[in-house]
Amino acid sequence: MTSAPAVLEAYCYFIPFLGLNGIAEAFVQAVANEQEIARMSWAMSLWSAVYIAACFFFTVILQQKEVGLIQANMVNMACRIIWSGIFIYNYFKGRAPSEVKPMRDAILPSVTACLTFGTCALLLRALRIEETRGIKNVVYAGLWGVGSVLISLSSVILSERAKLRSAVNALRTKQAEKKQQ
Repeated sequence: MTSAPAVLEAYCYFIPFLGLNGIAEAFVQAVANEQEIARMSWAMSLWSAVYIAACFFFTVILQQKEVGLIQANMVNMACRIIWSGIFIYNYFKGRAPSEVKPMRDAILPSVTACLTFGTCALLLRALRIEETRGIKNVVYAGLWGVGSVLISLSSVILSERAKLRSAVNALRTKQAEKKQQ
């Protein structure tokens, strides 16, 4: 039997780590000074060593094979996210709450959206369609997936409409400024 389904499942758990790490490290790169970037480079070396140790642990000791490599990457990304999170926390620590709250509210999703995503993820995880049961179950799982996407999209549109309007207005303003130039 192929390991592809297990690898794909592990990769689905890995994608949020990639996204969060990308956002966090982009912020750090945008605001850090030279000394802080040098410290980040040193930390990346340390995380590489952690990755190698995690690879050994997951692939050799736990014998997780391909899935173990993805799990090791998740450990590496978690270290990088935590490091970036500490940097971001310290960056905002000295700022006035009135300056930080609007930025936080603009970035973080609403509780409603998070609960909707979590609920949909748990429902889809609970389905666990067996690949040996045929096309009927694949269609059934697909319908659940499409339903979850529609529910999640509706939740985001309803609970994040002020942020969406603000983003659309910012894009329109930017486009209008480009046309005037």
